[in-house]
Amino acid sequence: MPLTAKNKIWYADTSSPLDIAETSATQATSVENALNLRSRYDFSWNNLSERNAQQGMINGSIGFQIDTRSDYIYFNGSWQLKTPHAEFTASFTGTTGGPVGVGIFAYDPAPSTSSTFVVPGVNGQLVIVDPGVYAISSVSSTGGATAFTGRTFLDLTKIPNAGDQQRVSITPGEDRGSLSKANLRTTTANSGIYIQMYMTVAGSTTVNTRVFVTRIG
Repeated sequence: MPLTAKNKIWYADTSSPLDIAETSATQATSVENALNLRSRYDFSWNNLSERNAQQGMINGSIGFQIDTRSDYIYFNGSWQLKTPHAEFTASFTGTTGGPVGVGIFAYDPAPSTSSTFVVPGVNGQLVIVDPGVYAISSVSSTGGATAFTGRTFLDLTKIPNAGDQQRVSITPGEDRGSLSKANLRTTTANSGIYIQMYMTVAGSTTVNTRVFVTRIG
C-alpha cells in the first residue's frame, strides 16, 4: 500500500505509484476512525510508548490504546485501566471450628491485567487500593476432590465490619463451593475484604481457593 501513517491518519506516499481509489478509501476510513475515537475519548494511542509520552491530561481524562484495545482513565498521576482484572490463589489446610481466612493470597499474573488496584493482605484478606465498584467471585475446592462433611459455608465480608456481603452454604458431599458478588462498592482507599470458610469436619482438610476481582465502575 503506497501510504504512510502519521498521527493515525493515512497519507499518500509520493515516492510510490498510487491507486487513487484505494488510497482515497483508506484515507477516508482512517479519518473516520480518528473522529470516532476523538468523540469517545480525550486521547488515543497506537501503543504503550505513545501513551507514556502523552501530555495535557487531567484527573478523569479517558484514553484508548489501539494495539491492546484497552480503555484507560487518568487518575492520581497515572493512566489506569478502566476495567482492570486480577486473580489470586490461596490454600488452607486444617479444621476451622469457626469462620477463618482461606489462606494467604498470591497474585496470579497470567490471567490478570493489573497488580496494583487490589493486593493481598493478611490471611484471607484482599485490599482494594482504589475506591470504586467491583465484581468479585471465588471458587474453593478440597484437595484431591475430598468431599466436605458436616456444615460448611463460604463468607465474603467487607472491612470495616459491615456485616456479611454474601454467605453461601456448601452441601455435604460436594467438593467445591463458590461466591459471587456483582457490585461491591468501596468508598475509601485500601478497603479490605475477607474470604472466609467454616467447616465442621472429622479431620484436617485442604481447601484451595481462587478469587477473581474486576473493577466495573
